[in-house]
Amino acid sequence: MGKSAVFILPNPAETSGPNTTPRILHRWFLASYARNGWFGWSPSPSSPNGEPASSYQNETQVEHPALSPVLADAVCEAVFPKATDLPPRDLLLGTVAGMAAMSIPRHGPGVKPVPREHPPERLLPGSVNVSFFDGHAQSVALESLWQLYWHRDYQSPAKRPGLK
Repeated sequence: MGKSAVFILPNPAETSGPNTTPRILHRWFLASYARNGWFGWSPSPSSPNGEPASSYQNETQVEHPALSPVLADAVCEAVFPKATDLPPRDLLLGTVAGMAAMSIPRHGPGVKPVPREHPPERLLPGSVNVSFFDGHAQSVALESLWQLYWHRDYQSPAKRPGLK
């Protein structure tokens, strides 16, 4: 995978000053939706933690197509969610890892203002839009993300990690 960067572009309303030159923010892709990286992951010797073994390599391996996410609202371009992932504390920005990249209340009542410091032991507010392998899309409550089938070996936790 090549190096990438996110660029902050100048404000078009400004014609001079410090905000008129693009600058690098992070070396990461930021996005509006993420693909479920467990679909089509090609095993390689450099894969961490043996993750490719759990990926879907063909459609016959998808046992629950109506509950297997393909795309979801997120803060990065690809996710590899695990049942042990904690939600982010900052629900506005999330983090670029697993469930925390999608646990951002993009939709639903009572999510404004979006919490910037949300203890993981509290219920998560709001929902995200998710599209599934069978072709349908729906709004999914953040707390329910852990109950979906993210990869072949995924086992839903009895309770979301961090929740008391």
